[in-house]
Amino acid sequence: MTTWATLLAGLSVWIATKLEPPSSQAVAWFDAHGLPSSWVQPTIKYVGSTAFLAILFKVGEWVVRTELWKWRHPHLDLSGEWRAITTYENYSVNEGEPSDRNKYGRDDYPHRATIEQNCMAIAVAVTTGERFSWHSLAVSLTEQKDPDTIALKYAYLVKYNQGGSMDVLKSVKGFEEMTMVEQSPAKIAQRIPSLLRRIFPMKTAIVLHGTFSHCAEGQTPAYRGRTYFMRANYLSEITEASLPAFAAGCLKQWKAEAGHSK
Repeated sequence: MTTWATLLAGLSVWIATKLEPPSSQAVAWFDAHGLPSSWVQPTIKYVGSTAFLAILFKVGEWVVRTELWKWRHPHLDLSGEWRAITTYENYSVNEGEPSDRNKYGRDDYPHRATIEQNCMAIAVAVTTGERFSWHSLAVSLTEQKDPDTIALKYAYLVKYNQGGSMDVLKSVKGFEEMTMVEQSPAKIAQRIPSLLRRIFPMKTAIVLHGTFSHCAEGQTPAYRGRTYFMRANYLSEITEASLPAFAAGCLKQWKAEAGHSK
């Protein structure tokens, strides 16, 4: 944004010093050729005005914040739709409460998730599934020592639909942490010359894997488990061999639904 503001400041100075002074010559040229000239000087003054520069700054800020940053940092771009697998593996109850493993056993739930992101903010949007709906409360996205490796951490609120195996829970807060386990050349890289792609590799995360746990706020059972996120528009490039059996089966089904042969 600093670069964009500097360019606009330079444009303002250039208009004031280079464009406005010869504007009278432009008017004379239009008049000499029998063309309307009344619009020339007002237009040049408006282009150099604070109002016009403010509009340019706002448009440029929106482009940088929502799109341009993805070209510069594609490995940090997680925005869009994801297919997810949540595996409930462990649970805990308060002392003295009955422990029914048949009711609170392991379950694998496929669902969708949408990450909303720009260069200044990131959030998991409200996602509604068959068993639950959830969204993030606070999100952290960091780079690891390897510049192409990222960690996504967030606190979330999940609300369970009543009538399922977890109908004793209505809502609960939790924490989830995932890291990138597979990446692919970003689709945005297809729009730039191959030479630049070799100089500036543009890869993006397509599979995230991590763990989650419910916070202890009195609700039981407090679940813990694993989660996989697979990028919806890269399903054909994800290898099933890198996933556990249930997730691989879901991936195969999702590929079939999307018309992918792989």
